[in-house]
Amino acid sequence: MGHRFEDLNAVDRLALVGTKGRGALVFQPETLGGGASGAIDLDALADESRHVLLGEETELEAMLARLGGGSGGARPKVHVEVGADGKLSAGDELAVAGNKSAGEEWIVKFAATNDPTDIGPIEEAYARMARAAGIEMAETRLIPSATGPGHFATRRFDRPAPGKRLHMVSLGGALEASPHMPSVDYDGFLKATLAITYSMADVEQAFRRMVFNVLARNRDDHVRQHAYFMDDRGNWRLAPAFDLTFSNGPGGEHYMAVQGEGRTITRDLVGKLAKSHGIAPKRAAAAIDDVRAALADWPSHACETGVGASIVTVSEGLDAVARQFG
Repeated sequence: MGHRFEDLNAVDRLALVGTKGRGALVFQPETLGGGASGAIDLDALADESRHVLLGEETELEAMLARLGGGSGGARPKVHVEVGADGKLSAGDELAVAGNKSAGEEWIVKFAATNDPTDIGPIEEAYARMARAAGIEMAETRLIPSATGPGHFATRRFDRPAPGKRLHMVSLGGALEASPHMPSVDYDGFLKATLAITYSMADVEQAFRRMVFNVLARNRDDHVRQHAYFMDDRGNWRLAPAFDLTFSNGPGGEHYMAVQGEGRTITRDLVGKLAKSHGIAPKRAAAAIDDVRAALADWPSHACETGVGASIVTVSEGLDAVARQFG
């Protein structure tokens, strides 16, 4: 559009988010509104997003910008609507209009330049393991691709029904903490969860998510990877987990440390954190056991989702973490 992003002021940036941001807030007038309706080709958009990440101009760059909304993150994303017949079309427009006959709102993710080619199947396998470990997640699926491994897709928990939006805020947004550097540890995450939700059930769910991130080697666990949403009664709750995948993190460490440790996190450290937040030892142990049992099924989930060469890398990483955890 002829502008440098760093030159945009706060109002300009809100206009870019428009009606397509996460949560319930919308901003008008919308800079990138309209022009993204009708059927879409995910394979074409995935290929175009690769060119965009390489700094090359593409024919579909404008559509990518419109469909990407305000989700952000390292991996390109598009917001789509999944109709009752399973067909995909540009999403988010109907949620604003309040069209009760609209389809479901989903986010489809493509690979970043440093991702393995089978990142989609990896994330779907991780989503399945997380659910088996008792972690709340939105519905996910792997959308087949004609050019390679499938595209990972997740239903938007901030769009529970056609025409309905839920307020949402990330942990970083609530605490005004930077996602670009280690700024909050897991102790801070659990404290914030209790202060925001007043729910020990949510604190225990956050603890379980921490255990999964540690044992599954998901070290890209910065403050934008955790969120809260407002329910129908106006209460804030811990949002379902998202962006769970194998990641080495910055310098091989977690963004969010456990008791000051970001690399070699042990069961003893996790137990001390649980105790300081009033989580009973038996419940903490149960969470650890559930996560370990779920991760033991990595080979079968990887085969079912179509993980390729990465199955060896992830397996070795999980084994290494399990040994150091104790």
